[in-house]
Amino acid sequence: MIKLAIKRSDVLVVPSFFTKREIINFFNPKREIFVVYPAISEKFIENSKRLVNFEKIKEKYKIPDKY
Repeated sequence: MIKLAIKRSDVLVVPSFFTKREIINFFNPKREIFVVYPAISEKFIENSKRLVNFEKIKEKYKIPDKY
């Protein structure tokens, strides 16, 4: 199934260099392979900042402001 998908594709987009190497080693495709790292939306980061009290955590574990 993977071999057929590779054969039918114009390019391959993979999530890591490890995956790229594995595809090259097992299938030796004659196509260009792009590595695109997964990311998250900025709105998720903003939400997580509101949910976590960093000052409390720093106090609990005695983390200095500059570490």
